[in-house]
Amino acid sequence: EMIRELKKKRWLDGGTRAISVDANFYNPATDVITAIRVTTEFYSNGLVLQQGWAFSARKTLYSTRSRDIFRAISELIVLLFIIYYWSKEIKEIYNAGGCCSYRVTLFNTLSHFNLFLIVIAIFIHLYFSHAFRFEAGESKYINIYSVLEWWAIKKNVVGSTLLFGYMGLFRYLELNARIKVLIYAMLNSWEDLVTTFFVLFTCIIAYAVCGMLL
Repeated sequence: EMIRELKKKRWLDGGTRAISVDANFYNPATDVITAIRVTTEFYSNGLVLQQGWAFSARKTLYSTRSRDIFRAISELIVLLFIIYYWSKEIKEIYNAGGCCSYRVTLFNTLSHFNLFLIVIAIFIHLYFSHAFRFEAGESKYINIYSVLEWWAIKKNVVGSTLLFGYMGLFRYLELNARIKVLIYAMLNSWEDLVTTFFVLFTCIIAYAVCGMLL
């Protein structure tokens, strides 16, 4: 009936630029809810581009199950460690005489950036916990796509923190003489390495965009 009403009102015509359809699916067996968005774009050159995205998350983040209790305790421990490291870094900057007098190295920069990403992930997690509240049996449509999209961004940010954390381990590999020479060589040529990675990243993005459009 809804589709017939939309056709009657001619909701699609020659000037339609894009169509987007959202749908939510809930699996009570796994307590996982999935938001799907399918879009069709009509370009002026005649190209029709169809895309689809899907994001999933558990509806109940915390419960009395042992697994959820363990995860909550682990998150609390991580939060305490973050507070400790931030206070330690701020104290070191203060003892050095401010940000301008603080000795900036590659590993210190990676550590600070990693801490900043962890704080962003924590704020996204708090926002998701606050916004992702509803009853699964509600008949009215609830737009949870954007909320689940932020949850996916949070998972990517957490993955990035793991990557930078592994990169920070190279600081402790300086005990080996050969690795120490390699690290010093990389530190002295970091400008050239950044330029090379930027060109490589640009080529990869261009290749991905061309493949998507063609």
